[in-house]
Amino acid sequence: MNSSEEQFLKNHWRQRQAALAPDVLAKLAKARQRALSQVPTRAPFRVPGWSLPIAALAASVMLGLAVWLVKPPSEQVVRVNDAEYLEDAEVLALSEDPGLYTEDPEFLEWSTIQLQTHGI
Repeated sequence: MNSSEEQFLKNHWRQRQAALAPDVLAKLAKARQRALSQVPTRAPFRVPGWSLPIAALAASVMLGLAVWLVKPPSEQVVRVNDAEYLEDAEVLALSEDPGLYTEDPEFLEWSTIQLQTHGI
């Protein structure tokens, strides 16, 4: 409700009050107070505002930290700058059938040694 609507309603209410006798206004006020005193004072349901996104962010940060502490990143770093690894990437980028490389026993032996020594 904007301020002009609010002002209109207040003026309308004052005009209606002026039309009523003082004893009627007193009875209405007492009845209103009795009715309000009988209403339970329980807090109304409220949709979370800004606190919900903050709580979700905090929970995700805590979960990420817990996962990282349980299993920290491995110490092994892949060296992309080495020519050997770049050659492997070039071979994989070619559209040739990778099955050609698995049929070569020397290649299989070399790849097994690489896996054992470098853990790649």
